[in-house]
Amino acid sequence: MYDPAPHESHTSARILERQRVRLGNVWTLQKRNHVVQCMLFTHQLGWEFRLEVGELFMTQVCKSDREIEDVFAGWRDAMIQKGWT
Repeated sequence: MYDPAPHESHTSARILERQRVRLGNVWTLQKRNHVVQCMLFTHQLGWEFRLEVGELFMTQVCKSDREIEDVFAGWRDAMIQKGWT
């Protein structure tokens, strides 16, 4: 039996992805020959932070200005403690 649910959720995710707008880089750090960028995007629930190192990435959705400040400062501090500059 055909179940449309997996296809509907996949399509919905693609539509939401297209609505996301990159607002810019928050910060960039380097370690050896690697570069990590923290970027800010719009998101249906607020804002989305995306941390990228090559093809690896991590995201977090923030719903308030305070949460935005805590996330980008926390991620940056953690990277600096691990030797990123």
